[in-house]
Amino acid sequence: MAFRRKRSDAGKWAAFLSAYQDRLTALGIPTLTLSSPTSWHYFIEHGYDFAHPDLLNMDDISPDVIAIWLSVFEDMHTDGYDAGANGGVLAWLRAGNQTKAKHAKGRKDSSANS
Repeated sequence: MAFRRKRSDAGKWAAFLSAYQDRLTALGIPTLTLSSPTSWHYFIEHGYDFAHPDLLNMDDISPDVIAIWLSVFEDMHTDGYDAGANGGVLAWLRAGNQTKAKHAKGRKDSSANS
């Protein structure tokens, strides 16, 4: 017996791509990662694309672009799309952004005390 997806799932995926594909590819997320809901959800949960881990891995994201990524993923979360808020990519970006802010504050405080 073949598995058949519900039309509503296909419609949700199409709506997600319509709303976010351009912004996500502008961040550098490969189109292969956005080629299927399975690839996308794996990335959201684990921080890399299981089929193409060499193309995209959250460990390779520069601290300088975390805030840019965070903005897009927060928008996705606000719009009701899975953005990995519970231990996935969004949680990682939030933690990374807080760490970056703490380091920046520490540098600012130490230069003010000098």
